[in-house]
Amino acid sequence: MQARLSLLLLFVLLGAGWTLPAVAQSADRVFVQIDYVAVPEGGETDYLAVEREIWKPIHQERVRAGLIEDWVVLEARLATTTSAYNYLTLTIFEDFAQLESAIPGSIVAKAHPDADTEVMMDRTLDSRDILHTEVWELVATVGEGGANRPEAARYEVLNFMMAPPTATAEYEATEQDVWRPIHQARIDNETLSGWAVYRLVLPAGTAVNYNYLTIDYYTDLGDYAEPVDEPLMRRAHNASAAEIETMMDRTEASRVIYKSELWNVVESVGDVRVTSAETSAGE
Repeated sequence: MQARLSLLLLFVLLGAGWTLPAVAQSADRVFVQIDYVAVPEGGETDYLAVEREIWKPIHQERVRAGLIEDWVVLEARLATTTSAYNYLTLTIFEDFAQLESAIPGSIVAKAHPDADTEVMMDRTLDSRDILHTEVWELVATVGEGGANRPEAARYEVLNFMMAPPTATAEYEATEQDVWRPIHQARIDNETLSGWAVYRLVLPAGTAVNYNYLTIDYYTDLGDYAEPVDEPLMRRAHNASAAEIETMMDRTEASRVIYKSELWNVVESVGDVRVTSAETSAGE
């Protein structure tokens, strides 16, 4: 049994494709590991069964043990045509050093006391390929929920941004000063469930096409079509039309939107439970 557990733990490390060096724990910080997953056509049912039957119980035990804050599986609803991935898994941590840790054997045993871990590993490897992994750090958020993700969120719009590397402080200030109040107004209007900004930690360098990510959380898909127009902005800031125009100019100068994608939440732990039936009912 111990040898089988060792194989599973090795797979956890290899599945992410790389490991990270240890860093000191920092309070009041949130990190998200995003794994970009490619599932072959026709293999969606098998893949989701693996996530729900094998990995969800393990991640639930990790949450109970305080090792992670949440784990989410997203399914592409409208992704860019060049994307080779069709699923994302998001694992939320409060300590960057936790990203280097394999899943303890005690956690696996508690989640699957009688399971054959070699079979679990084979099922996982057969169901999908992890194309690459990114690590992000939370910069700002609006809304309430476990690990800064609203409990009712069933849809997520991911906006990947490129801010000038020499002016990232200005981009972050723009999100905080201009857009945070606007998204709070949308939450107050019940057309948005939550909003967050993340900065990319790894990978880094000139080969990366974006360095920030904003996530818009929705409970009802129809709310995505509600306009973020000038009257809403003016109410959010108690500002004149001229002042709003200046804010928009500041926004345009601070970043370029590399791509935006719409995703369904199909599985999660932490404070949120979403079933496939609930997701289908909302479509």
